[in-house]
Amino acid sequence: DDTKFAGFSTGNSTWLPVAVDYRINNVKNQLAAPRSHLKMFMKLLQLRKYEAALQDGTYDSAVLNDDVVIYRRMVKDVKAFYVLLNFGKSKYTINVQSVFPEAPKMLTAVVTSLNSKIDERRPVRSTAVPLEREAGLVLEANFGAV
Repeated sequence: DDTKFAGFSTGNSTWLPVAVDYRINNVKNQLAAPRSHLKMFMKLLQLRKYEAALQDGTYDSAVLNDDVVIYRRMVKDVKAFYVLLNFGKSKYTINVQSVFPEAPKMLTAVVTSLNSKIDERRPVRSTAVPLEREAGLVLEANFGAV
C-alpha cells in the first residue's frame, strides 16, 4: 500500500529497501487498476492451476529471431496454449501456424501483457498475431471436448 514501508512493516525500518515509487506502484493500486502487472500474474497463476495443458501437456518451442520466442503447451486433440514473448524494442506480426501447423485459424487471447494492444477473450488470426514491443500473449486453442 502507500503507507510507510509500503505496508511491509510498521516498525522503524525494513530488512530490504522499498521501491522509490511504492506510493504509486503497490499492490493496493494494482488491484484497483483495470490492468496491472499483478493482475496479469494472478491470471497466469490461475490458468496454470486449472489447465491440464499447462501442467502436463507436451512442450515445444521456437526462437523466431533475436527478440521473439514462441512456445506451445498442448494436450493432443483437446487444447493448446501458445505463448508469444517479445523481448525486443520492435513490433512483430507472428504467424503461429508457420511454427505450429496444427494451430487453428483462430485463437483466443487469454492473458495479455500491459504493452499488448490485444484485448483478452478476443479472437486473433493465428497467421497474423500482432505482438507489440516488450509484450507477451497467451493464446488458447480448443480442438475437441474440454
